[in-house]
Amino acid sequence: MNAESDGGEGSESRSGDAGAYRPIACDFHDQLEAYATTRRLVRLSLDSGATTEGRIADFRTTASKEEFLMMQDGSAIRLDKIAAARAID
Repeated sequence: MNAESDGGEGSESRSGDAGAYRPIACDFHDQLEAYATTRRLVRLSLDSGATTEGRIADFRTTASKEEFLMMQDGSAIRLDKIAAARAID
């Protein structure tokens, strides 16, 4: 996964971020699942302003109910930190 701005902020685990997890909309979760199922290359725009690209490998939920995208490169992105997602292939 390649971060295009902000020094790679979107490419690391977001579990240490301040603030309580905010569940995302079901429609947006369904869209992310569809990208994962079809192995689409996606561009994620994060609420920090950073963008990153990669393929979604899986989803993980922590004991505290935070949800993460697990990317094929091993990085994790907390779902409520994603502002937008779109397929680019």
